[in-house]
Amino acid sequence: MFCIDEVVVHPNSGVCRIADIRTERFASSAEKYYVLSPVFSTTPTRIYVPVSGNKIKLRYPLSKQDVLSAIDSSLSVKAQWLDDEKERNERFSSVLKEKEPTAIIEMICELHKKRIERVSEGKKLKSNDEKILSEAERLIHLEFAYVLGIEPDNIAKFIMNRLNIKDETKAG
Repeated sequence: MFCIDEVVVHPNSGVCRIADIRTERFASSAEKYYVLSPVFSTTPTRIYVPVSGNKIKLRYPLSKQDVLSAIDSSLSVKAQWLDDEKERNERFSSVLKEKEPTAIIEMICELHKKRIERVSEGKKLKSNDEKILSEAERLIHLEFAYVLGIEPDNIAKFIMNRLNIKDETKAG
């Protein structure tokens, strides 16, 4: 069981602080809830997660070493780009659903590399690939930003620099 003031990762809302643990009656019976406050939210937001619930899995943030290791190991797995858009979308959607940080980073790197390749050909990344990239970055960047003490908007640049990947899609 988590405690008040601990920081956890919510699968959809990212890094949250446990503001309270209290009994609430949202349905027919009273139940104990974690009251979460997203760390990077610009507006006061409260998320209620049942303490005994199995549907929403809270976890502690990765350690700094785990984050850096996940980033560093993302280049060692050579994922093969799927030209079939439907198959690629299914694979990427599965990665997003599983929410495993290393797999998400590998996918982000794969999409960034494909974006760089497409830009060098005078083309853009497919719109669905852009949407998946955006969601993947949102999922991972909040946690990494918290763990590394970096602003969320700077995480992509941090990862690309750490991996020595030049982003040629940005004007210089």
